[in-house]
Amino acid sequence: MTTIEIINLIEANNVDRHRKPQEALKIEVIKMAQSMNITFANEIIEAELIELEKLGKIKIGRTLNDNYIKVLKNELHRTN
Repeated sequence: MTTIEIINLIEANNVDRHRKPQEALKIEVIKMAQSMNITFANEIIEAELIELEKLGKIKIGRTLNDNYIKVLKNELHRTN
């Protein structure tokens, strides 16, 4: 499962549970990857998040109060 798929899964779960805000937290993405037994999940997810942000597919908050990952509209629920 790719990082963007994990983010979309977390966001879908948040919508289903009516949780606000609906965006995924970086720590949630890392924990889900670890639960899927992805080796070196922390390092891989961090690197992929940086790459996705450079590509303009996501936006990551830069402060402790804005620590959410926002998937830009062209990447919503895309699995490829």
